[in-house]
Amino acid sequence: WQSNKTTRVATATFGGEIQSVYTAVDVGSVLRTLFSELLFGHARGKVSVVVKNDNLGLVHRVNSITAIPQEKRLNATLLSIRDSITVALTKKKII
Repeated sequence: WQSNKTTRVATATFGGEIQSVYTAVDVGSVLRTLFSELLFGHARGKVSVVVKNDNLGLVHRVNSITAIPQEKRLNATLLSIRDSITVALTKKKII
């Protein structure tokens, strides 16, 4: 766990939460690839990443089809988080 400043200005708490989860997903995917290459010799190893968050509203908005944040510039970040989750679930053949 760590606390630091975000690279973008968040005008609301929800915006900060989205940015933090996006950073965690991004760093997690890089670390997954790194550990997979170290352990298995290729980037497709079975190393899972779990991102934990204490904001239930964010979890609902990420899982919702129609949820749009009030800050329009966060739409791309929210869609990127959704896409990362969808890709991960598709690889595990859950969807």
